[in-house]
Amino acid sequence: MAYSHERLIDAETGELDHHYIMEQAKVRAARDYGSPEFPPNYLRSHLLDLQDTARIMRKRWRDKNGLPDDTKYVTVAAYGDHHHDGVRREAF
Repeated sequence: MAYSHERLIDAETGELDHHYIMEQAKVRAARDYGSPEFPPNYLRSHLLDLQDTARIMRKRWRDKNGLPDDTKYVTVAAYGDHHHDGVRREAF
């Protein structure tokens, strides 16, 4: 089965194709490890990468089809006192 970015989401509904994403993550993990008996971190790494790509494609699909962006955005802020914790202000 050849990999195709177009298959990460359903072209009709815009939903993620979780089965295809998982299968492609397994194929990539086995390829990178050099054996079908790959460790879980190889699978997890490729799964996260493909899910990120699919989410971007889903957002573009929704924009193209005039649907609102339903992505959940969060604000991430550093905590702690940068003067006492030894962290440069630029790191935030």
